[in-house]
Amino acid sequence: MPKANSPPTSPMAELGLTVKSQYKPSDLSAAVLAAKGRYVQRNPNSGKLFEEATSYLPGGNTRTLLYSAPFPLCMKKGEDYKVFDEDDHV
Repeated sequence: MPKANSPPTSPMAELGLTVKSQYKPSDLSAAVLAAKGRYVQRNPNSGKLFEEATSYLPGGNTRTLLYSAPFPLCMKKGEDYKVFDEDDHV
């Protein structure tokens, strides 16, 4: 247990665990950029609606604390246990 005046440590460090990543930071950055690109391509209607919403709402939505880059999904409807977005993904 750390003393009250000691600097905070992570739970991993307190347990004596280390994480060895097989990925370099540049690999991770490239993977994130590729994932964002796929997201934008897969959700064009949500992207257009978000752009339009930024004209009327600060941050483009009513829950800016839950914003996820590059834009949040726009939901069209819910039916039974399913939720449909504007790009017709269930």
